[in-house]
Amino acid sequence: MKPTICYTLPSCKNCLKCIRACPTEAITLKNNEIKIDQKKCIDCDMCIESCDSRGLKITNEHLTETLSQYDYRVILVSTSIFSDFKNFGEAKKMFKAIERLGFDEVVQYSDIEGALYMESMHQIENENSLKISSFCPTINRLIKQNYPTLVDNLLPFNYPVEVAAKKVRDRLLDHYGKVGIYSLCECVGKMTLAKHPYDNEDSFIDHAMSVSHIFPKINRLKNEDEADLRISQEGIQSVVSDFYHFAQGTRPVVSISGIDNVKKVLELAEFGHMDEIGLLGLFACYKGCIGGYFLWSNPFIGRLNIDQMVGHSTHQLALLDNDDYFKEHELIDEEHISMKEKMQRFKKISEVLSTLPQFDCGACGFPNCRALAEQIVDNEADDSYCRVKRRDDHAD
Repeated sequence: MKPTICYTLPSCKNCLKCIRACPTEAITLKNNEIKIDQKKCIDCDMCIESCDSRGLKITNEHLTETLSQYDYRVILVSTSIFSDFKNFGEAKKMFKAIERLGFDEVVQYSDIEGALYMESMHQIENENSLKISSFCPTINRLIKQNYPTLVDNLLPFNYPVEVAAKKVRDRLLDHYGKVGIYSLCECVGKMTLAKHPYDNEDSFIDHAMSVSHIFPKINRLKNEDEADLRISQEGIQSVVSDFYHFAQGTRPVVSISGIDNVKKVLELAEFGHMDEIGLLGLFACYKGCIGGYFLWSNPFIGRLNIDQMVGHSTHQLALLDNDDYFKEHELIDEEHISMKEKMQRFKKISEVLSTLPQFDCGACGFPNCRALAEQIVDNEADDSYCRVKRRDDHAD
């Protein structure tokens, strides 16, 4: 897949904030330029939020350049966008404005999100082991990369937006020529699910755009006309992290939001310290999907807005077959590195690490000494990057 987050500054101020913010040590500073390791990047946007110089940006689509490619155009609007509306009437006006961008159909899929949430609750009732539910691509990438022993604990559900895209494509298959499906996203992670501009050819979604990218256009097109909206209560509430606490069932459910908190609980789960829990509901964004980077309302106000939307919702859920939402786990180790090779690499890294000061100061441009040691083993750097070691050698 193509990189999602790109570095755009001709030179860096060397503040190292993005390096410290990255939860997977994917960012380094070499020759005064930020480098992002695409194998380690989980598209969490924490580096973008930390960059005061706005030197990191997200690859986005130009809507007007693509609409003419299709005979029929559908846009899928994320359920969490409802957290940005103060009332249901405003939501209906904004959905009508989205249609005026050039779409034949605007689809919100809260009924699918609600159905998948309820299915998560149903699944754990028949299990004796810990299960993990996350409809967040960022969290799933984090688990597959840093906590592979927990992959089998993940409920094998597809993403709600992918389920919605598949159902739309199936419905329109025999009625129109070339159908273009767009996804309006609240976060970086969900944008990466699309074919364009990210080369995810397995997706049913053609194009992804951020809410903030097209919001100015939507706002200008808004008037008193309203779209016909029917929203699902379970779906609207499921994008808020604390909704999991209201689950009705015999197995305990715990919801965690925010990358740092998620990492802590996954570390506990790896060592069996969460086995009494039936289900972990994990969100990369604070307070759930309503904390998405592209939404304009803060998650605290967003939580209040969601409560108001509940009064206009129904308990209608999408009717889904297993084939609609079940998917196989992706391969964890695409390079097929043997355990013996991994242990040899680990030994080399440990040997190099023992020669470094292990202050983890970050002055070398790497997140910590271990990250530098990995780069030295991979012949991507040498110990001259370590300023502390250079100073001590010079003193001798």
